[in-house]
Amino acid sequence: MKTSLGEIVDVIRCQLPRNRAGGGKGWELCQEVSSADFGAISGLVDDVSENVWVEIDPKKKQQKYLVRDGDILFSFRGTESTLGQVGLYIGQNEEFVVCGQSLCILRPKNVDGTWFYYYIRKQEI
Repeated sequence: MKTSLGEIVDVIRCQLPRNRAGGGKGWELCQEVSSADFGAISGLVDDVSENVWVEIDPKKKQQKYLVRDGDILFSFRGTESTLGQVGLYIGQNEEFVVCGQSLCILRPKNVDGTWFYYYIRKQEI
């Protein structure tokens, strides 16, 4: 029995407008996760190093783009050394954390997230 990725996780590519210089009305200062924040050996992400201004819809329709505790982050573009890196966000559920533009969120829905994280870290692609 074959299972597709979409059956066990939601694949979310963060497409929120962002600005490093500052924002106006409707913009929130967020922390941005990049593959540089992945632990060198474990791949765990427990701290975020960059700040970025992100435009957030006042009706909170964009909540799915915010990184949550237990989200798996996957690098889908970059150099040979950064492409395909996987991180597990174990942050403190800060209200506004977004993934960098070269990452996507794999949000588990029908599988234990920690198990899936370790599974895809072991697989050769």
